[in-house]
Amino acid sequence: MVDTMRRWTRAEVDDAVAKWNSDLQLAAQNVLELMDDFYYKWLAGDGGHAAATLKGLTERGGDSCHQGS
Repeated sequence: MVDTMRRWTRAEVDDAVAKWNSDLQLAAQNVLELMDDFYYKWLAGDGGHAAATLKGLTERGGDSCHQGS
């Protein structure tokens, strides 16, 4: 069996880690913004309001694309 994996250079590892950290920071920012959204809080029953009343597939936790599976 031939080893086709090559070793990364220090610079490549540093670049990959920097990109990972940047992506992680962006994802965390997106989650925080979502959690601060009025409609998210309403659906979740957060922020001193009663949770939204769900109906239909959403209420049942179903997904029309996955019915019958």
